[in-house]
Amino acid sequence: MKNFVKYFGLSLVVFFASLMFVGCNEVSLDDIEIEGLPSQTVVVGETFELQVVFKPETATDKRVEWWTPRNDLIKIEEISDTLISVETLGAGRITIFACALDGNITKSVTFEITTGSLNLRFGEAVNGVITRTYNAAPQAVEVTNDYDNVVYEYLKQGESVATTTPPTAAGAYTVKASVNTANYVGESIVELVIQPQTIEVKADNKEKVYGSSDVALTKRIEGQIYDEGVVITGDLSREVGEHAGNYKIIESQKFVASGENAANYDVKFVEGNFYIRKASAKVNVSVSSFYYGCTPSAISYSVVGLKNDDTMEDLGITIEYPEDLHDAGLYNLNCTATTNDYELTYNNARVNVWQATLIVTVANAEKKYKYDEPEYSYTLYNSQNTVDHTKLFYDDTIEINLVRDEGEDVGNYAINAVCDVDLKNYRLNVVKGTFTIKQRDICLLAENAAKRYGQADPELTYLFDSEHYDVPFASEIQVTLTRGEGEDVGIYVITPHFSQEKNNYSVKIENAEFKITPALVTLKVDDVTIPYADPEPSYTYTVDAEGDPLKDDHKLKFNFTRPEGTEVGTYTVSLEVTKEDKNYTISTETGVLTIRKRYLYYNIGALTMAYYQNLDSSSITCVLDEKKSDPNIENISVLSNLTFDLPWENDVGEYDITTSLKEEIPNYQIEFSKGTLAIREAYILLEALDMEIYYGESFSCKLQYKAGSQYLSKNPNADVVDFAYHYYDMAGNEISGYPSTIGEYRIVATPVLPEGKNNYVVSIDEGKLTIKQAEIVATIEDSEIIYGHKVAPKINYTVNGQIAHEITYRYVVTSLDVGEQTINLELIESEGSENYKIVCDGAKLTIKQADVIINLDAKKFKYGEEKDFTCSFGEGTDEIFLQDPSNLYIIVLNEETAVGTYDIICKTAEKDDKHNYNVTINGAKYEILPREYKVKIDNTSKKYGEVDPTFSFTKLDEGDELLDGDEIVLTYTRTEGEDVGEYEITATLQNTSDHFNVTIENGTLEITKRVLTITATALEIVEGQTPQFEYTISGDSILNDDVQFELSCSETSVGAHKIIITITKDNANYDITCESGILTIVAADPQGE
Repeated sequence: MKNFVKYFGLSLVVFFASLMFVGCNEVSLDDIEIEGLPSQTVVVGETFELQVVFKPETATDKRVEWWTPRNDLIKIEEISDTLISVETLGAGRITIFACALDGNITKSVTFEITTGSLNLRFGEAVNGVITRTYNAAPQAVEVTNDYDNVVYEYLKQGESVATTTPPTAAGAYTVKASVNTANYVGESIVELVIQPQTIEVKADNKEKVYGSSDVALTKRIEGQIYDEGVVITGDLSREVGEHAGNYKIIESQKFVASGENAANYDVKFVEGNFYIRKASAKVNVSVSSFYYGCTPSAISYSVVGLKNDDTMEDLGITIEYPEDLHDAGLYNLNCTATTNDYELTYNNARVNVWQATLIVTVANAEKKYKYDEPEYSYTLYNSQNTVDHTKLFYDDTIEINLVRDEGEDVGNYAINAVCDVDLKNYRLNVVKGTFTIKQRDICLLAENAAKRYGQADPELTYLFDSEHYDVPFASEIQVTLTRGEGEDVGIYVITPHFSQEKNNYSVKIENAEFKITPALVTLKVDDVTIPYADPEPSYTYTVDAEGDPLKDDHKLKFNFTRPEGTEVGTYTVSLEVTKEDKNYTISTETGVLTIRKRYLYYNIGALTMAYYQNLDSSSITCVLDEKKSDPNIENISVLSNLTFDLPWENDVGEYDITTSLKEEIPNYQIEFSKGTLAIREAYILLEALDMEIYYGESFSCKLQYKAGSQYLSKNPNADVVDFAYHYYDMAGNEISGYPSTIGEYRIVATPVLPEGKNNYVVSIDEGKLTIKQAEIVATIEDSEIIYGHKVAPKINYTVNGQIAHEITYRYVVTSLDVGEQTINLELIESEGSENYKIVCDGAKLTIKQADVIINLDAKKFKYGEEKDFTCSFGEGTDEIFLQDPSNLYIIVLNEETAVGTYDIICKTAEKDDKHNYNVTINGAKYEILPREYKVKIDNTSKKYGEVDPTFSFTKLDEGDELLDGDEIVLTYTRTEGEDVGEYEITATLQNTSDHFNVTIENGTLEITKRVLTITATALEIVEGQTPQFEYTISGDSILNDDVQFELSCSETSVGAHKIIITITKDNANYDITCESGILTIVAADPQGE
């Protein structure tokens, strides 16, 4: 339904669009124009905008509806009510209509849509050439634009007939892409070059050891051979030579491709390298180590691993001591050889000059904590110097520094002997001494302190006795002082406490006294003032801030006294202590009680009267001001004892009201505020009486008082008011004399007041004079139509009055939608029409639904694909609807997503939620098919004895594309076995799903051998010792005693001998290389260790 017209059709008679009511200030529309058409001829694919222009521009109602009878050639998109975008879809003649709802004005534009020219472009081409590589599949090319109906023709160079079948064989082709349809034409040419598939024959690099036989030469072929029957043939050889070095692997017979499709392949040969490695030979050197200061012995050697008939002399070996042999250390012997066919390894080709041993013995020492450090001492012994054990060799000297372990706290510390110079020729053995630090003695003294009761404790102090004891160093002794608990008057013990981070001091402690004396407090009675007749006040006192404070928990009790009397005056108030507290010494000072007169203040209210209206003096208020007054505890009443002065006979204004007591009240001071008499204007509310007459009748105006109005005073001293009358039309234009034409007029009366006076405010409401129209009484018969069809009811009428002009009318309908509507008449404005009106009760217009038949199309979709449903209108659909179906929206619901067959759920809705159509839907079904995924289990490998690797798979392109959220989880199994070989990997789908199927291609697990090298470790022993053989294993390890071996050497004489490795338990799952070691047996050291 994507091509349904999306705009309101106006195929209905728009005569009834004039239903709306127009305000008196609205501007009617005279005409419209459509602007924006680029030309009378437009190309397919072009987009432009059309705009409605209103005349006049100030028209109030600018609603517009667009439509076209050919929605298959263009696509219309509404930008605003007056602006649309038009996209041309196909060639042909097209008309677009625009209708303004104000005045039922319709205009149109007509234009031709011609065939468009397409720019066909091959995006893959570089300088007009597309280059591909032969892959045994058709090499189709496409233009980048997504155009329909593109035809491709392929012509191979050297041939004269083109074909639409994409070529497969290598070669050069001319490709032409063309489009020639009713809506578009276009053409483009490109060269297609399919290059041969490159196949590389690469000779594998090979090597052997000097003296061994050549290994077989091999090759590998890289590149894809797509065709069965195409084979690569040829042969290999190498350059001549047997000495160690590099030799090329070359073609002895050139490699070429043969077979039916051999021309599609280009074979290239890549040379390899044949490397003859040097043979490994071991030179076992025999040399003895010695101490610094002794003479070295002679050097001897033997060779193991000679090839062919080679001898030790052929190798040209020379082994010598280094020239710098003197100091203790490990020296490499200078070993050289002239041979190029052997890689020589020299075992034990070094000599060790051992350090001479020196023994240093340090003496013990001690001091007190942080006293000065004493001097240290030591003795020296050289065990290798048999002439003098206290001397070094040669002219050697040594500087020994004695240092002890860091620390100054009490305890024991080691004294060590160190030499800052590198003793490379001597090994220093130190016998350490002990350094002891003892405690320091001190005495801590607390100092006496005192305070008065209630005061805060002073800071407690202490000191150290420096006369008879040591004094501690700063911050090393932390001291706190405490005293006995209690705050009452008395004597308490001050006790010092100490702590030290380390136990460097021995501390003696002495206590002190803390004394608390009574607080000195002065209490002053607070002065107080009360009005006459108030009850006795509660007296208070204040603690003198210059003395000590009085705490809340004191045990003191007090009593206040004064001379008797209630009359106005002053009285002395005293304070006496009735109960003592040992913690206080109390002093007192008297205060004063003052009794004053009771004060009352009254606020006199305001009195308001209208000019010369009734005056009521009883409404004057006299209210006690409680904020300014003392409480009226004796309930004194003054209302009957008051006199007022009211100056009411005056013009509009405000005047003071004065108040006084007729008689004074003893013991009270009474005052009054001034009141206000406000004389305001008298408000006179009048209205002119309305009148209704037919044209030509005479009349006279009358006034009357309105409800709530005050009155004009008849007092001879009051102001006198007169009235004048004027007439206006409803536009505000004053009428000269009396009105004489049909219509409504305003009656305006104005007051005439005395000059300079404002004592009256007169308001007169206007009256209305109505000159009535003649009446036309009409009746309309009830009628019935189909939605969208023409309205034409029958009308009868009579006239009350006389018609002297030609008049016209039009229909007014409440709605053009389905249902029972009301139709009425409306008079059309013309010359003289203002003198008439239509009287009509209206009639019933019944609008019935138009029939619409919708046929749904059956569909099939893959799971996860976007669903696109289509439908058409069937026979019996209303013909007016078919001219413009845009008011009906067709909605297809495709909420189902699971695999299966479902009914297509179709719903309809009308524009603005109306119900003007009787819709019948002929249903259909749609089917959701499962997706098909294909996967290949990845080939993998492991070494014998290892845990199986984590198996994985690769999704193949042959199946459907994997949806977001879909996950393929496999459970793997493989053929049983752990020995070296190949095993098939199979799998089953772990997470089965109703919406996809998975095809699984098996993989292979290859178990390879464990590769390791056992190397006997070179060993040097003294003649007569039993060797303890050691070895190392490089590469992979041996599992679970799968392989067992022994190390042995049958030789026991001085010299270098081979250590033999013998495999006693072999395993086919291992690839083992054995490397023999050298056992060097040296003569026993004559000196010993």
